Amino acid sequence: MATANAETLPIESRLNRLEETVKAMIQLLRQETEAVRAININAFTQLQQTKSDLFQIYQADVRALIANKDEMRTLPDPIKDRIRKWEQDLSVARVENMSILERAGKSFTRLRDRIVYLAKDSVLRTTAKYGANGTLQINSRKAISTGVHDHA
Repeated sequence: MATANAETLPIESRLNRLEETVKAMIQLLRQETEAVRAININAFTQLQQTKSDLFQIYQADVRALIANKDEMRTLPDPIKDRIRKWEQDLSVARVENMSILERAGKSFTRLRDRIVYLAKDSVLRTTAKYGANGTLQINSRKAISTGVHDHA
């Protein structure tokens, strides 16, 4: 991908770079989606810097194109259709990626909640005392640190 400043590129070069960037972003989103599906945290983490870099290039190119609205309006229809196609493809990849990320987030939240519940239950049972009538006296209001940023 070209690294020239998007402001100094002619419109054809900007569009070509934007197309390359969109294709790279779509590929990266698919890789990220697969990493999340496979619960491969290392692969997911390694993609984040590249994703940030691609987004910065994309943003610069889009800003430069918006700054030249008049020139964009005069583009031939096939080029405008090509741009719409890139955006549609990127949108589809983004929606699929966000869906997988949201499901993974909910799964991790349920797992965390279950771990916190089990930790709290275990601590309460091991620190509880029997009352005079033989029943378990559990102080369920006592905060228990899980070692994370949460308290149970």
